[in-house]
Amino acid sequence: MKLRFVSLWLCALSLAAPVWAQEGGAGARGGFGMGLTGTVTAVAEGSFTIQTYFGQSYTVRYDAQTRFLKQAIDERSRPGREGDSAGALSPEHARPESIDSKAIKPGADISVMGATGAATKIATVIVLVDPERARQMRERMAGYGKSWVMGKVASIDGLKITLLGSADGVAYVLVLDENTSLRKRREPATLDEIAVGDLLRAEGKAVAAGFAATTINVMGAPQGQLPRSDPPQLRDPQP
Repeated sequence: MKLRFVSLWLCALSLAAPVWAQEGGAGARGGFGMGLTGTVTAVAEGSFTIQTYFGQSYTVRYDAQTRFLKQAIDERSRPGREGDSAGALSPEHARPESIDSKAIKPGADISVMGATGAATKIATVIVLVDPERARQMRERMAGYGKSWVMGKVASIDGLKITLLGSADGVAYVLVLDENTSLRKRREPATLDEIAVGDLLRAEGKAVAAGFAATTINVMGAPQGQLPRSDPPQLRDPQP
């Protein structure tokens, strides 16, 4: 099965501006790498309440300037249609479709992107995610921190890299060894080519010492900063 939904999720994660307020929290949080995707649990005038795939509840606000889109799907990527061109969407018809905010109901999955201003925290784009892609996304996210992780390099100490997770803001310690495969822009790389601030994606597994990385892909230095009011907390290993 082709996991084409990943590009949508990565797009959401790559946006820099805070766009939500956490229910019961101390206010807005956000910054580079903190895009938002989750399931709508409540609908109100000018806002949605959503639950992320990590179980966190957020209020997403929108206004007349917010664009609402429905994710376009290539039918060839659905289960059982691999390589089948019949009924597939052509590239010109595979663009997101504009929809009304009322099309988003409780139980739907949405991705929230951008903000009109740091003070207003209004979403600029809200994408209604295809149900099949949402199911695949939930399955994939269930392995986050266990079999894979993505985020920004906070520090490097020998064969250990502290990574600030893009999806949850939690710090993970990547443990490398002689068998860890490193790539940068699809080319073989060395540990010396990784710098603080780089965006990484690591595959492997959670262990007592941290996260044992089998493969690391260096995605380069992202634009913007990740402001935080408190230091990142290390997550307990989840083997």
